[in-house]
Amino acid sequence: MTNPYTYGTQQWREAFEAAEGAEWIDASEQGGELARVVTELYTADLVGKGQGRLYAAITVAGDQADVFNQEFLEKVLNSYRGESESDLDKVATDYIEENWPGFPLQAIPSLEDFANEYAIRENGACAPDQPGGTLHYFDTNKW
Repeated sequence: MTNPYTYGTQQWREAFEAAEGAEWIDASEQGGELARVVTELYTADLVGKGQGRLYAAITVAGDQADVFNQEFLEKVLNSYRGESESDLDKVATDYIEENWPGFPLQAIPSLEDFANEYAIRENGACAPDQPGGTLHYFDTNKW
């Protein structure tokens, strides 16, 4: 069941920390209803037990709205585009194929640079999984 209430980014972070402290087993005793929701999101297929992805999604959602609900956070999670260089290559390739079908990819010196310069800025958002950590990219067109 989806929790319909909205919460601020700090509340989502505290629930994340409570769920992490409970080792991703029902954290409602430690962190209340929101920690239970975060635990469910962590164990759901859309996160794939990726703590970093979930943390980054909370950050991105908070950058977009002062308060947000579970449904919005799930949309952000479902828009995940990648985190590593090979994933950035895919973001760039998808962008080029969508906007310029048939464009020769070998004409782009660095797909990673192209993704950072054009594809992500135009329709994406990113956040680290921790301060100074790996960046996770999300497609804002999907929310």
